[in-house]
Amino acid sequence: MSLPDSIVVNVHIDPGHAYFEVPSNLISELGVCVSRFSFISPDNSLYYLECDRDAEQFINALAQHNIGFRFEEIEYKELAFFRKYRTAGLLH
Repeated sequence: MSLPDSIVVNVHIDPGHAYFEVPSNLISELGVCVSRFSFISPDNSLYYLECDRDAEQFINALAQHNIGFRFEEIEYKELAFFRKYRTAGLLH
């Protein structure tokens, strides 16, 4: 996979926290380590990176590869749907 020049990052914001939605292939290509505080979709295609640690590492990796980004916010009145997904654990 070749890295994109820019991406749109969906930011899911629920009453407890915020998470970045990122394709798992991009996480792999950038070499971002994902902690147990983030979630992964059942088909392993998307990560939901928690905003304090994992999202910061992701943004730093984008900057290191000169990938531009912009945010699209999605707000929830209750906990976000992916909070029922399994946690990622320390994955690369």
